[in-house]
Amino acid sequence: MDQTIPSLWNYCPAINPNQTIAGFPIASWSRSLSNLQTCGALQPYVLVVVQILLHFPACVVRVARWEKIQVYSIVVAFVNIAITIQAYVSTRLVPKQILVWTPVTLILDAGAMLQIYVLVIEDMSFQEFVGTLLRGLKWPFKVIHSKMHARLRRDGQVLKDRPVAHQVLVVQHHFEKNDQRATTTAEYMELTAAERADLHQNSTNRAASGSSSYQPSRQPSIRTTEMHGVQPDRRKESDTQKDYSAQTFSAALALVALVLIIVLQLIALAHAQSGLEASNLQVRWCSPFFQPQAHAVLADCHISPVVPSQSQGIGCIELPATQQETWLLMTTIMLWLTLLCQLADFCFLFFNDKKSKGCHETVKLQRPWLTMFFGMIILIVMAMKGTEYANHLPDGISERVLVFRYDPSLVSHSVCEAHLKSSGIRGGIMGYCDGLFSSWTDWYLGKNTRMAESLGVFVITPTPVLNGQVESDIGISAGDVVN
Repeated sequence: MDQTIPSLWNYCPAINPNQTIAGFPIASWSRSLSNLQTCGALQPYVLVVVQILLHFPACVVRVARWEKIQVYSIVVAFVNIAITIQAYVSTRLVPKQILVWTPVTLILDAGAMLQIYVLVIEDMSFQEFVGTLLRGLKWPFKVIHSKMHARLRRDGQVLKDRPVAHQVLVVQHHFEKNDQRATTTAEYMELTAAERADLHQNSTNRAASGSSSYQPSRQPSIRTTEMHGVQPDRRKESDTQKDYSAQTFSAALALVALVLIIVLQLIALAHAQSGLEASNLQVRWCSPFFQPQAHAVLADCHISPVVPSQSQGIGCIELPATQQETWLLMTTIMLWLTLLCQLADFCFLFFNDKKSKGCHETVKLQRPWLTMFFGMIILIVMAMKGTEYANHLPDGISERVLVFRYDPSLVSHSVCEAHLKSSGIRGGIMGYCDGLFSSWTDWYLGKNTRMAESLGVFVITPTPVLNGQVESDIGISAGDVVN
């Protein structure tokens, strides 16, 4: 038996001596094995910690002073929705990319949107909510319309030869300066010629002297010229209505965000359940040590052929998708629990009295307690799992591997021993961002590189000595060059 075989047995005693690598028997690699060289090393937990720092203070404020944080909650919700949609587009919701597109953290945003929507509209009917919203949407058009007719509201403007509608507008303008209300068109037409002349003269005198001695013979109606498309300038009422309209607009945005979140959760639930039915799920794990001219990698007593990648400077091997299968199951379970918690919180918010208080007078019972607690637990679990994944290599690959290289132009064989390391924070961020933004192609990667497939959660971090690019479905690990 060739003396090279015991060298391989140091890595795997059960290896088959008749195994071929790149079409050559193991004996063909004898010279390289006798002079063995050495070569190279879930959503990143640091990003999950950032989410915890953003959501936890917001949850505390929402318990006591939810009105103060409406805008913040809505902005964060729409940002997370946009990130989730981007992940769906880049990964196409394939099962092996579950670590990138899992939407389990959206439960916190769903609870916040539920709280804003229910607490804002609880004092009004749905018809009033829709009516106020429609009036708010018409506000820009009313501003434009009022500016177009601004010349009709000047002090002392002559009413002669004006249409009745315009006359009423001017009368309304003078009455409003005296904190009164204009009459309707019918009431104005009932005035005698003397009363109209007196009205016009008094308006002119009041505009010149600033006095308000004129009092109408009849109590003016609070009705306005809405029939002519112009609203009165009711300052006190407009301030209240403006604030009320702002609350209604916040509730409308919260409702839109809530619907989007539920749709995204249902889509993810369907794809996660279908992904559980897939058998022998494999993912690619890439490294700059697997090229150039790399043909196979011996890891955990398994020789894996190196698959070329469209990315420059790396090669990939197929590994079992153990982590992905685990997260497919966890995503399915957590999404079902998430939907139940959201439904329970909606019922709790809708049927509970807003004046009900808890253990402290500033703590209200009418809050989405289930989504807040369950959402924070999910973030903590993801941070713990992300730390574990960042500090350990994935299943199916060991820290020490043999890389078999063959250069056809030189007809030479070489074998080197690679010492792989875990991804760490830098590798995790690189892998997650590559998976999230892979659909941007040239905008993200530049015009000189292409990616074969979108990345997963881990990334191989190249050392300065190697200075290579990396790509992976599962992740990337860093390596040290040992001289």
